[in-house]
Amino acid sequence: MLQVGDLAEARGLALSLNLTPGLPRLNADRARVKQAVLNLLDNALKYTPSGGAVTVGARAEPGRVICTIADTGEGIPADDLPYVFEKLFRARRSGGRPVEGSGLGLTIVEQIVRAHGGEITVASTPGQGTTFSFWLPIATERAA
Repeated sequence: MLQVGDLAEARGLALSLNLTPGLPRLNADRARVKQAVLNLLDNALKYTPSGGAVTVGARAEPGRVICTIADTGEGIPADDLPYVFEKLFRARRSGGRPVEGSGLGLTIVEQIVRAHGGEITVASTPGQGTTFSFWLPIATERAA
């Protein structure tokens, strides 16, 4: 099974990590959060042409950790941005062609993030790339 780094290399993409040291623990289902991140990474790798870059970042803010997956890919048309998390929606590619896939991946990501008490957003500029950002609350100590 190919690892994300191997897949990026095979596609001629630069993959980088920008993680703030000492991130706090999250009160989260590790497998589900991993699924969300891998889904976003898969999309970034899929829609970024050879020679492009994908960056995964995480930083802490008061009460939460923010994770970003940014690419230098083809971007999402502005008219499609409000709908990218809707079930079965597939954005248009340049030339008006719909993207591949079932239209469920981003819906699942949003459901995972919301189930953990967080939120997800997307910003994109066609021809320049897309950034998905989500935050999750940090774990709090329960009173004994």
